Amino acid sequence: MAFRQIRHVLGWNSSGACLALGISAGELQTIEAKNSPFPDIARPALADVLNLARRLPTEPPLWIKNWNRFSKPAAMIAFSVPPCPGCGSNLATTGKEETRNRGLYWSFSCRGCGGKYWSNDGYLRLVIPGRGWKRKNIDHPVCLRCNVECCVIGSPGSSNQQHYFECPECKQHYRMRKDKPVLTTPFVGPRVELPFLPDRSCLNCARGRLRIRLRPPRTKQYLFNCRGEGSCGRSFKWNEKLKKLVLLKQRSGAKRVPKQPGRKPDQRKRARITLAALFLLDGIKPYAMKTELFPEQNLPTHAFDSTKKLLRRSATQIEAEKQRLSPVPKSERLLVAQKARQLLGLERPSLRQSA
Repeated sequence: MAFRQIRHVLGWNSSGACLALGISAGELQTIEAKNSPFPDIARPALADVLNLARRLPTEPPLWIKNWNRFSKPAAMIAFSVPPCPGCGSNLATTGKEETRNRGLYWSFSCRGCGGKYWSNDGYLRLVIPGRGWKRKNIDHPVCLRCNVECCVIGSPGSSNQQHYFECPECKQHYRMRKDKPVLTTPFVGPRVELPFLPDRSCLNCARGRLRIRLRPPRTKQYLFNCRGEGSCGRSFKWNEKLKKLVLLKQRSGAKRVPKQPGRKPDQRKRARITLAALFLLDGIKPYAMKTELFPEQNLPTHAFDSTKKLLRRSATQIEAEKQRLSPVPKSERLLVAQKARQLLGLERPSLRQSA
């Protein structure tokens, strides 16, 4: 057992130890399991191994103790990293970034309390959550009023010129024009600028704005809809030959009736529910009339299983049908039962129901 610990300290496996000592793997396994003495042929090599093990320090050096194996390999930090202000644990380096305002800085995280910090001079600063766009970008504009770095709030495209920025202090919106921030208004969805149509005002009502409905390659021409407060809702398309917008005709005819939610009710299932309610009102158990509820079933056992499922899944509907048919006279119940049997394919009424 003691030699097994020495092997672990030196990083040896059993094969390397057997080659160094000149013994077989079975003999080494027996010696380590029973802690028996080594043979005479292995004693000179064993003495050299023990001398090598004595040269190792009893305690690991200080740099191994301070080394955090969870830290990502980053460049040499120009300052000493202080402990976590929240719990006092050692911080792990998570990355290195560079921005225009902060310059070169490092990011740290605490595995004890979960705190996240950044620093460029040895003083820890708490990371503000929700600052937008975590990609490496040094071209974020600075607010002209607050002198604070803005964050991305919308990205219609991948280029930096197509991003929308917002100041976290005064909530003003900016866009980049020729590498300079330009004040803009808050947008409703990504607005794509078209070179052939700089003005998006509606030609019909002059109150709404034209929003793109479809565009190539899905269609041959651009299709627009008038949207906004007080808009007319008309549609336009861009005629490439005429180089202008063309008003589309409105759809003529009656309005479409919206479809009712849910599936279309099954008439045969409704007929089975009606028959089951009539059987219960007359004091007849539905299981006795299983062949009338499911005449298409060839075997009685199959009809019994189907009747059992019907009574379990449609119990509420059967109870409602009983309440509806309870004040109805018996002569009218026979007519209702006859219609239900016709839907199920039964040619003549049953003897029990007619009696």
